[in-house]
Amino acid sequence: MGERPELGSAHLPRLRRQIAGWYALSWFAGLGILLAVALLEGSERRLEQLDTELQLRATVIYGLSWIDESGAIHAELLEREPWAEDPEFPMRVLAASEEHPQLWGEPLDPKLRGELQPALEEVATGESERWLGDVAGNRVHVLPIFADESLDIRGLAVVSRDLDELRWAQWSFSGGLLGVFMGLAVLGILMARRLSSMSVAPLERLFRSRARFIAAAAHELRTPLSTLRAVAESGQAGDEDPMAALGRVAAVTCTAGRHVDTLLWYARLSSGEQDLRLERVRVDLLIERACEDFPEAQYEGEDVTAHVDGALLSVVVANLLHNAERHAGAERGAGVRIGADAQGLWVQDSGPGFSEAARAGLGRSDHPEGSGLGLVVATMVAELHGGTLVLENGPSGGARVQLRWGTDRAG
Repeated sequence: MGERPELGSAHLPRLRRQIAGWYALSWFAGLGILLAVALLEGSERRLEQLDTELQLRATVIYGLSWIDESGAIHAELLEREPWAEDPEFPMRVLAASEEHPQLWGEPLDPKLRGELQPALEEVATGESERWLGDVAGNRVHVLPIFADESLDIRGLAVVSRDLDELRWAQWSFSGGLLGVFMGLAVLGILMARRLSSMSVAPLERLFRSRARFIAAAAHELRTPLSTLRAVAESGQAGDEDPMAALGRVAAVTCTAGRHVDTLLWYARLSSGEQDLRLERVRVDLLIERACEDFPEAQYEGEDVTAHVDGALLSVVVANLLHNAERHAGAERGAGVRIGADAQGLWVQDSGPGFSEAARAGLGRSDHPEGSGLGLVVATMVAELHGGTLVLENGPSGGARVQLRWGTDRAG
């Protein structure tokens, strides 16, 4: 079996589309099910409500009207009700006597009367206690009216409702639901795009961080490796004393080791894996320990205590001191001054200072021994502490780097 291709940055747009597509499909499926259930439940509920209304009106007819022995219909009480002539629910009282057929209310449509006749006869003869069904496009409820002194059926209460009007109401309800569905569908599409972007964003940051790390590693290690190769070739050719060559190799290896340490810190900070561990730190003592490798560097400051991450601050101080020593053009920290106060710390050298391009790019990219990655790490550490890194030139020449963490870290 072939190996599965590794996911790369080129695959991210396709992955984003796939995530958005699956989310939108799930969203539409859920909405479709809810729409179907709402339409079905709505139709059934409307029919139940209609049947309840028809039964209630037929019962009211039964209670407010009566038919005497001659078949005469008495609906005086019923006529006093304001809803007795509701055009949406025509109500009728039919006398069951074939000799004296009478009607109270709106006459039955001939077509409705013809198709309803079997149901009327069924209820009039006592075969059914009541009848409910659809006839000629109407929902009809038929209820028998009994004599007061016996169980003889004297008439029929008939209430109907035009189903076309009910269907129109159902269509209006369905149209409203469909409009809501379309609105939610558009919202689902927007959410799918947003969520897919949020899902892929960590991968995009990871690939960008990896690309930056690879580029920085290639830039930082190219010079030490080239120097090591030149020293080795010089030693092999006999152009240089072997011991002197070994000494240069050791020095270059030490420099390469510092570059690797800086790269590792850059990788941790840029990936967000480095947590900020704040503690009460004597910044002046931390600087003194860092200056042990730079005995000629001068500390100008006071006893300073701040709530900072001591490990990260040690890395920044070491990087800034190495950077200043390299650009001052002297060894053992000669010409380098470092100080601290409640707002932060600063390092100044006696070199040529920062160019405008270097200050704009926050680094010394024009220097042959480095790309200013140490300053990038210092910037990240400053931002983690809620501060900034400032590059400027001293009033008497030389470069000056200030790491400001703010007064809230003091003490």
